[in-house]
Amino acid sequence: MALDVSADWSVLALVALAGLMLGLFIAWAVGRRQVARKDFDLSRNYFRGLNYLLNEEPDKAIEVFIQALEVDEDTVELHFALGKLFRRSGELDRATRLHQNLIARPALPPSQRQTAIYELAHDYMSAGLYDRAEGLFEELTGNSEYRERALLALVRVYELEKDWSAAITASRSMGESEQGNNIRMLHYYCELAELGFMQEDMDVVATTLDAAQKLDPKSPRATMLKVQMLLSMGKFGEALDQWEHLVSNQSQYAEIIDDVFLQLDSMSKTQQRRVLVLIKKIVLDLEDLPMAEKAIELCAGLNGQAAADSLLHVWSNNCSGPVRIYALKRLVEADGETSAEYAALANFALSSEIESTDYLCSECGFEAKAMLWQCPNCNQWGSLMRQFRNDIPAVKGSQG
Repeated sequence: MALDVSADWSVLALVALAGLMLGLFIAWAVGRRQVARKDFDLSRNYFRGLNYLLNEEPDKAIEVFIQALEVDEDTVELHFALGKLFRRSGELDRATRLHQNLIARPALPPSQRQTAIYELAHDYMSAGLYDRAEGLFEELTGNSEYRERALLALVRVYELEKDWSAAITASRSMGESEQGNNIRMLHYYCELAELGFMQEDMDVVATTLDAAQKLDPKSPRATMLKVQMLLSMGKFGEALDQWEHLVSNQSQYAEIIDDVFLQLDSMSKTQQRRVLVLIKKIVLDLEDLPMAEKAIELCAGLNGQAAADSLLHVWSNNCSGPVRIYALKRLVEADGETSAEYAALANFALSSEIESTDYLCSECGFEAKAMLWQCPNCNQWGSLMRQFRNDIPAVKGSQG
């Protein structure tokens, strides 16, 4: 199996070289011929392995390093380096066997045994054997040196299993000192709330959202779910209060709530007009095309087509992205404008493919086309933020 020669090989080479230097130093310091002879044989294998690495022959290098381990099985650190290399290159069976063999050594010091268990748990986790990984990480929570790392790994296992209650319990064990712990727990409660929606259990929804908002009263996700809960209960006034707060303070999240529009027919005219005011603010703040389409439809229904056309003129003058194109296109279609400016803009609108927004992870830079509460690349919660791009420059002489 040919492996990609990358930073892993540089790390392995450094580990091997460090081990060589340490061995030579011990031989020199102790001054015993037997130790020196043993370290000489071992160092020869190190040099052979390093030569293979430099020649981009990783498979041969691995075999030589394994031979070195057979010469002196006390070189446990090199075992660990090889195990990580196997795991990162996808050779999970070899990594697992290596760490299992280490754990089976009766004379292995306790600290190194804990390290081997920790690495084996990660082997199982990478292989998707979450129950086995969970058992080993739980064992390590009793060790002071590995407790925090084991709890953090357990939380990740529970995330992958979507066992949100267990993830909350493990997170609580870490305490507030763990960076980002409250943010994670908030999203776990929100995940439980969404399950409550699916199961039509409003008691679960209410309880979990209360817990989420205690961790962060300003959480946009918890507020969004609260809006959905109130709408489903027919409490439209309270729902619009929550939504208005979101529009005023975190408008990039307000446009995600589709339930507001699903319930429009059940609202009073006053409440519908309130919705229209909030949608118009979102359109101006975010240049959100779907919201613009909904606003025009609602405006025409409430106030007539003339009011909707007036709103289109406002957007054609004050917006610079896809909303402006949409407004101009609608005006051209409705009014039959034939001026050169309108014709040019209409042609541009029809021929352009515009990406209005992306969502960018503030932690790792991952880009997504839709809103995600957890970054699939770095696994951070609440790190994706809306980005604006490809604004359309104004065309001189155009009038709304």
